[in-house]
Amino acid sequence: MKQFRFLLFCFLLSGSFCFGQAGVLDSTFGVNGISPLCFPLSGPESLVLGSDGKIVLCGICDGMPQNYCLIRYKQGGRPDSSFGNNGMAYQVYGTTGQGAEEGHCVTIQNDGKILVCGNGAGYIEIARYKTDGHPDSTFGTNGKIDYLIPGSQESEGWSLIVQQDGKIVVSGTATYPSVQRIAIARFKSNGSIDPTFGNLGSTTTSLSQNHGWGVSIKQQTDGKFLVGGYSASSSFIYKFALIRYNADGTLDNTFGIGGKAEPFLNDTTHYYEYGRQIVIQPDGRIVMVGSTADATQLQFALLRFNTNGTLDNTFGNGGLVTADFMPYSNLNEGFEAAIQLDGKILIVGETYLANSNYDYGVISRYNSNGIIDSGFGNLGKIIINIDSSTGMRSIVLQPDGKIIVGGYCLTFGLVLLRYLSGLDVGVLDLSVADIPILIYPNPLKSQATLQYRLTQDEQISIELYDIQGKLVQSFISNETRAPGKHEEVLKLNELLPAGNYIIGIGNGKNSQGVKVVKE
Repeated sequence: MKQFRFLLFCFLLSGSFCFGQAGVLDSTFGVNGISPLCFPLSGPESLVLGSDGKIVLCGICDGMPQNYCLIRYKQGGRPDSSFGNNGMAYQVYGTTGQGAEEGHCVTIQNDGKILVCGNGAGYIEIARYKTDGHPDSTFGTNGKIDYLIPGSQESEGWSLIVQQDGKIVVSGTATYPSVQRIAIARFKSNGSIDPTFGNLGSTTTSLSQNHGWGVSIKQQTDGKFLVGGYSASSSFIYKFALIRYNADGTLDNTFGIGGKAEPFLNDTTHYYEYGRQIVIQPDGRIVMVGSTADATQLQFALLRFNTNGTLDNTFGNGGLVTADFMPYSNLNEGFEAAIQLDGKILIVGETYLANSNYDYGVISRYNSNGIIDSGFGNLGKIIINIDSSTGMRSIVLQPDGKIIVGGYCLTFGLVLLRYLSGLDVGVLDLSVADIPILIYPNPLKSQATLQYRLTQDEQISIELYDIQGKLVQSFISNETRAPGKHEEVLKLNELLPAGNYIIGIGNGKNSQGVKVVKE
C-alpha cells in the first residue's frame, strides 16, 4: 500500500491529472475540430451516434423538389464512403407523388438499421435504411411508409423513438379544417400500423389553443411517452406544451392537467413561447429547450418540469431560464439539448445580430440548477462564427464525454464540430499510466461518482488524499473488479473540511488519480 501511495503521489506531481479544457475544439476531429462538407443542405435536423462511433446526420437537401438525405461520418469526422453513395443516402421521391419531403429525426435500431421520420405531401413518412445506406426493402413499401392520421387532412412526423421490442413510435401533427392536434402513432417493426396502440394505432390530443405541434418524443423508463412542443392561437400567441401518454397511447391523467402541461409565461415580457426538444434527466425530471419573446426580442428558453408536469421551482427563475447570447442580438433560438453524465445541460442554437445581419451558432452549458456554467467556453457559452450565416441545430454526446454539434454555414454548407467537455471517460488500464477516469460532480459536497473501465480482473483500492499526499479516507481496499465498465459512489466523511483533494485508484503496482474540490 505504501508503494501505491508513492506512485500515486508521483503521478499527481507530474500534473497529468489535468483534463482537456471544457469548450475547446477537439483538434483530432476533422480539420482542427471542424468537419466541413460542401453539400447543398438547408439545415441539419438531427444527429445520432452509432454503437461503432460513426455519426449519422439527417438533413433537408436544397433543390426542387426538396428531398431529405442522410450522411454518415467516421469517428474522426470524415465522410464514410462505404455508406450510400460515397457517404450519402438520399430519400427516393415518395410514393405519394408530389410535394417536398422533409426528414426531421433520425435514430438507429439495435441491429444498426437507420430510421428517418418526416413528412411529405401531407403524410407522415418513415424510411428505413440498411447499415450500408440503402433502403431496407423489408420495411413498408421499398423501405418507406406514408401514413395519414385517420380523419385528418394532413399529417406530419417530427420525432420518433424505437422501443425495446422494436416497435416505432412517432410524434407529430394532424391537421383538420379548423384545428391542428398533437399526434402520435405506433408501428410494428415491419412498418405496419400497430392496432393495439391508441385508437387502432394512433391518437390525437387537442391543446388549450387551436393549433399544436408535437416536435419531440421520449420514452420514460416505466414505458410512458412524453411529447414536447408548442401550441398557437389564431392570433399567433404561442405556448409551451408537454403531454404524457401511457404505454398504450392513452393520456396519463396523473400528469399536469388531464395529461397535459401548458405553462404560460404570458406576462408583460413573454407572448411567443416555442418548445423544440425535450430530454429526460436520470431522476425523471424533464428539460425542454426552445424560445420565448416579447415585442422586441426573441430569447433562448430552457424549462424544467417535475415528474408530475409542474414547473420545477428549484431551476432557474420558477423553472425557466432565458438568455440572449450577444450584445444587440434580438433573435436567440434554442434547438436541441443534451445532458452530461455530471448532470450539466448543454444547449445548441443560433443568435442573430440585427445591427450586422450576421447569424452565429451558439453552444451553452448550464449547471443542474439552471445557472450558466462559467467554466465552459467563454463564461458558459461558445459563439461560432465560421461566416456571416452560421447556425447550430443538433447535438450528441459521445461516451467519452466529447460534444458533437451539427450546423451549417455559407462557406461549407453542412458542418460538424467536436468539442472537449472537460469530462474525460477512458479505459483504465493499470499497466499504463495517464489514462483518464471520470469523477462527478466536481466540485463535490457529500459524495461523488467515479466511473472507469477495466481491461482485466483487478484487485483495486480507491482512496482519498489531501494535496500533500496524506491518506484521509479509504473507500475500497483490495476488492476484486471484473473487466468492463464500473461506477463507484464514494461518500465523503462528514467531518472532511473544504479544500483540494485527490481521489486515487490503483492495484498496488500502478495508480491513477484525479483532483477534486470539496465545497
